[in-house]
Amino acid sequence: MNPTGAPPSVPSERSTPLRQFLGGLAVLIGALTAEAQPVIAQGASAPLQPAVTRTAAGNQSSLAPAAAENLSLQPSPFKWGSVEFRPSVIDRFSYSDGILTQPGHPANSYINTFSPSFLLDIGSHWTMDYSPSWVIYTNREFHNSLNHSFRLAGAFTSQDWSLQFAQGYAKSSNTLIETARQTKTQSSTTSLSVGYRFTDRLRLDSSNSQDLQFVEAAPDSFVWSTQNWLDYRVSSRLNLALGAGAGYVQVYHSSDSYFLRPGARITLQATDKLSLSLDGGRESRTFLGHGGRSLKSPTMNASLNYQPFKTTTLSFTGGRGVSVSYFAGAVTQTQSWSIALSQRLLQHFVLSADLSGGKTHYEATQQVLIPDITVTDVTDANGNPGQLTTVDFTSSSVIDQRDDAYRAYSFNLSTTLLRHVTIAVFYQASRNSSNVQAYGFSSHQIGAQLGFRF
Repeated sequence: MNPTGAPPSVPSERSTPLRQFLGGLAVLIGALTAEAQPVIAQGASAPLQPAVTRTAAGNQSSLAPAAAENLSLQPSPFKWGSVEFRPSVIDRFSYSDGILTQPGHPANSYINTFSPSFLLDIGSHWTMDYSPSWVIYTNREFHNSLNHSFRLAGAFTSQDWSLQFAQGYAKSSNTLIETARQTKTQSSTTSLSVGYRFTDRLRLDSSNSQDLQFVEAAPDSFVWSTQNWLDYRVSSRLNLALGAGAGYVQVYHSSDSYFLRPGARITLQATDKLSLSLDGGRESRTFLGHGGRSLKSPTMNASLNYQPFKTTTLSFTGGRGVSVSYFAGAVTQTQSWSIALSQRLLQHFVLSADLSGGKTHYEATQQVLIPDITVTDVTDANGNPGQLTTVDFTSSSVIDQRDDAYRAYSFNLSTTLLRHVTIAVFYQASRNSSNVQAYGFSSHQIGAQLGFRF
């Protein structure tokens, strides 16, 4: 790993992203990796869900929060039988400072992002969404880009069985904290989740996924993983589960690895206003190849939601895990947390505030042993230079490590006009501190967003 420069380039002897994407449609098991953290604030995007599994009418909206509730209640004028088409468009304009064009070189720019979206509901079981985004910078040190996002989701349920399938593809050129520059990435994700209810209290859930990552000037990575939970309903408010996960990671021109991840989970609906979910375990990851090492680390995911009033929601999320790094010969160990507040004001406005942070440690996948040499090892009895006679190797001399600490806070105020138009203003401040100075930055963004949806 080279923590002081750009990710090393790799030859292009690989399958094309399109071929891997199409192949993923037939794959039933795969993997899950954490997404890289972008520097510039992105518009909110909720999970895509078919109508049969949609728990809230506004879940599919990617517009400002004030719009989600009102817009989702309006029938689309584009409906043919069981097929419903919902087009929308968002234009986002902001000014950002302190964005790194390359490690150690911050710059400022006005940024305009124009994003139409085409959402298609096919009956109650299938949903498809495609959204291109044109991103334009006024500072020529940045490159204008055309990003793409495609998602397909399907869900089927019976008395005892449930089945959910999802396929996604994304192409972007965002500035990332990890690389400290604009980084072209393509990803193809495939997931299949199966659930079976043995009794009214006992249920088995199996989630299988594939994640294909293609990164400019960095090793491509393919991850296949499975996570299985045996869930027991203690009461109407409390669920306990034991789980086991496993996966295999293939990284071009770097070390492949496999991991095992046992764990436990608790889900508690403490009151009608307070809910909690917590799962944790310990991951054992083994890196293959010459000098490969083992890495054992705790894993955790937590979420807490509190709604003291109908117009107020407070939430907390936290996590800890290991994922593939964009640098060759490394993985990232990440701890992250976020506190979010959503408050409706004067019946027509929604104020959202978010405070988040985290730490990232870059760990070498190969253990490099460095000789522990003293002066007597390279001189003779008279003190003259001689041959190396004794070499002791230390087992703790792993080289090339980097540590980052990230903090950010943001505010968003939005409202809905004429049931279809949303207006929002936002502000975000973020800071990354690193023991590799070139990867540290401090950035501020302020802007406005205008959206329209049928």
